[in-house]
Amino acid sequence: MASLATDGPRTKQSRPGKTGIEVKLDNHWSSKAYTSGSTVSGHAIVHPTRDVPFSDVEILFTGTAYTRVDFVNQYATYASRPFMKLSMPISASDIPSSRVFQAGRTYTLPFHFVVPHQLTLSACTHHVDNPSVRDAHLRLPPTMGFWEDDDQSPEMANIEYAIRAGVFHDTPGEARSMPLEGFHMVKVLPSLPEDAPLEISAADERYQQSKTKTIRKNLFSAKQGTLTAKALQPGAVVMTADGLHVSESTMRVNLAFDPSSADVAPPKINSITAKLQATTFFSNAPMSNLPNMGARIKHQSNPCLTYSTTTNMPIAPVDVLTWELASQLQRRDSGYSSSSWPEEDGFESDSVTGRHHKVVAPSPNRYVSTLRIPFKVPHGNNKFLLPSFNSCISSRSYFIHLTISAGPNNTNINLTLPIQIAVENVNMPAQDNDLPSFESVMAASEQEAAEFHLMPRLMQVPSERFQGNSILPGYNDSRRPTVAVV
Repeated sequence: MASLATDGPRTKQSRPGKTGIEVKLDNHWSSKAYTSGSTVSGHAIVHPTRDVPFSDVEILFTGTAYTRVDFVNQYATYASRPFMKLSMPISASDIPSSRVFQAGRTYTLPFHFVVPHQLTLSACTHHVDNPSVRDAHLRLPPTMGFWEDDDQSPEMANIEYAIRAGVFHDTPGEARSMPLEGFHMVKVLPSLPEDAPLEISAADERYQQSKTKTIRKNLFSAKQGTLTAKALQPGAVVMTADGLHVSESTMRVNLAFDPSSADVAPPKINSITAKLQATTFFSNAPMSNLPNMGARIKHQSNPCLTYSTTTNMPIAPVDVLTWELASQLQRRDSGYSSSSWPEEDGFESDSVTGRHHKVVAPSPNRYVSTLRIPFKVPHGNNKFLLPSFNSCISSRSYFIHLTISAGPNNTNINLTLPIQIAVENVNMPAQDNDLPSFESVMAASEQEAAEFHLMPRLMQVPSERFQGNSILPGYNDSRRPTVAVV
């Protein structure tokens, strides 16, 4: 049965539809990015070369994810997952009442869509490990694989948005046919807010936020002490809704040096380098978890494959680092706590083998300092950064590989940090059922109390039979006419 449903993965170029329908968009250009709340409007122009009887006409705004998984010694498996389908009602005045598009005539069918801020619940109905995965899958993913610049995605994973128009004809005893079809791809860069920092544990093998290394003068000398670096997840990098600009962010790395003796000075930070890794996860079956979390290799019946690219990040030279004794800081500032450097967190780890070697407890001569490293992710120069997202069969995550070189022997401390790329929201959705704020509720309560005290009151004199006794009036007495005291 013919339909406007997607029929397989696309190439980088949008396909020419069947002759007969031309989809034209208003105020459109090839590199234009539509964001959440943006209007996608235009006309589907029908100009048949022959008489075409029809039963129905459809104009849809669709979003579909495609993946291809190649296995060794097996055929490739394809998956397509529609996640959005918006339908435009067709006015009866725009189509011929005879139900026949006549050859040589032109028919114009207007359409008007708005890019949603959220997908419907029917877009993700498969099993998930926790509700946060469902929430992530119900966000709009960005167009992937069809930008003018390299969006660092593989050919095996694409996300396509398109306006589709079709003319259908039902013949008794035969399958439904679609003699005319039109297609126009659009690029969508949805608004994606900044998320809370990830809760990273030792089970999350892709990240390494803390590491301890031994500092020596040279390879054969005695150790001068141990240097521990602990990095916090930097704030999200926010992209403009048109995809042209990105904001800066800052990495914060807490350093602690435990000297082997009191006369050993803290090491010098020689250099800092960083690389940005963009990893695309894709599968031919819905993913029940966040693929960037947990073990690198998950034993599942439907494997999740990865495709990664790495780009150097420019880092400004390090200024002179100021070291302070932790004991002096603790005496000077009662709010300072050495709990940020717990003894049990001190270890020298090998991220490849997963082995952890216990080190000695922090010395009383511990020095502490903080590195603040401003950075800007590489964007432009034929590189396009997709925002971080998680959908049912494809996902994009970013990692910062940070290398800190310290000491006379240029000892390297390698860290891997999460970084989110978000997209600003320029079209706020209408909120008709928001709860009132605390301030508005208090203001309304105070206004109600003031009106109650200022409300005019009517004083009444009791009837004669109740004057001079303690009998309370009954209900029937309260209904008798009374005289107001002026």
